[in-house]
Amino acid sequence: MRAMVKAVLHFTERLLLMIGLLALGWCGFVLLKGSLYQRAGWEALSQRAEGSVEGDVVDGIRLPPVGLPPVRVPPVRLPLPRRSLVGSVEISRIGLAAVIWEGIDDDTLERGVGHVPGTAAPGDAGNVGLAGHRDTYFRALRKIRLQDRIRLVTDHGSYQYLVESIEVVRPQDIWVLDASQRPILTLVTCYPFSLVGRAPHRFIVRARQVGGGRSDKVEKTVRGGI
Repeated sequence: MRAMVKAVLHFTERLLLMIGLLALGWCGFVLLKGSLYQRAGWEALSQRAEGSVEGDVVDGIRLPPVGLPPVRVPPVRLPLPRRSLVGSVEISRIGLAAVIWEGIDDDTLERGVGHVPGTAAPGDAGNVGLAGHRDTYFRALRKIRLQDRIRLVTDHGSYQYLVESIEVVRPQDIWVLDASQRPILTLVTCYPFSLVGRAPHRFIVRARQVGGGRSDKVEKTVRGGI
């Protein structure tokens, strides 16, 4: 009996070790995959900003040629194909910088921050929705503060936002992505940040646009505060 128990324990130990190694390997694969797509995204954005690429291809999707229309004439933006390159998001104070792709499915969010389909495009009037995983690209949001500045960069310009509210809501509170009459930005991730497993809440950062356009101007004076 003792020998049988010992054998079972030995088998269980080896099985758990194997499962742990497989889990670590999968995590490493996901992180490497995300890193490669982030690198490809940053390189594509850099080339497009320099005007050196027309119709570059990222993830098998040919992007439109770099055409920079006058800032005063809003470009027509059609719905983008899933996983198309949208731009980048940066919050310098907390060290957040990530490429934005179209879509919020699991595969897209493994590659970077996702633009929520159906929400406004950066630079348009309305509510721009961005989502990211709390343990990867949006992990730095745990350090976000009111009045922090957020910058979105696309082919059409660079847009500045000022954080005006931070709150925790339930997953069913999808009203946070409702349309808006004014240009705002909503960042969404799961909460709590340190919880292992499925998170019961959503961490919401809301910011208002305070500057934008090809000149990347920012309002010199922000009235009122939060």
